[in-house]
Amino acid sequence: MRLSNLEYYAKGTAFGVEGDFITAPEVSQMFGELIGLWLTDQWMRMNRPDNCHYVELGPGRGVLAADALRCMARFEFEPRITFVENSEALQEVQTAHVQTPK
Repeated sequence: MRLSNLEYYAKGTAFGVEGDFITAPEVSQMFGELIGLWLTDQWMRMNRPDNCHYVELGPGRGVLAADALRCMARFEFEPRITFVENSEALQEVQTAHVQTPK
């Protein structure tokens, strides 16, 4: 399965109108923004700790993360970013959508 996924996502065109499917974050940025607001709320309830991480498994093109992190930054919440992704093609696309972690 891992090899199949690597080959499938290596093309970099699985998502979106040209791809095989569309994910919720690609339909509306509201999905990612709500996640960003929820994470920000949790961070504030914990008294704004410095050592926070945003970790996403299989982040696709990074659209969800970009929307969530943009919303979080409005409240000065800028966690370290970690994507768990095997596809080099998708890693490049994710980097284009999301700035590198601090």
